[in-house]
Amino acid sequence: MGEPQENGSRRNLTTRIVRVFTTSQLSVLFLIISLLAGAVALVYTSREEDPQIVVPVMDVLIEYPGASSEEV
Repeated sequence: MGEPQENGSRRNLTTRIVRVFTTSQLSVLFLIISLLAGAVALVYTSREEDPQIVVPVMDVLIEYPGASSEEV
């Protein structure tokens, strides 16, 4: 009982991708590019000292006439 062909080919593709990233300098290049992109985003993202953030708030008031505080 062998494995289905689809699973074997998928595993083979995954093995090849892992082998490429572990044996080449491609992963180091991707790491450096992602660090540079993060640094650029950090520098060029605008910031405010006191941002005006509107937080939606809702108050729910329920009346229960004649009930004691323990019941409520």
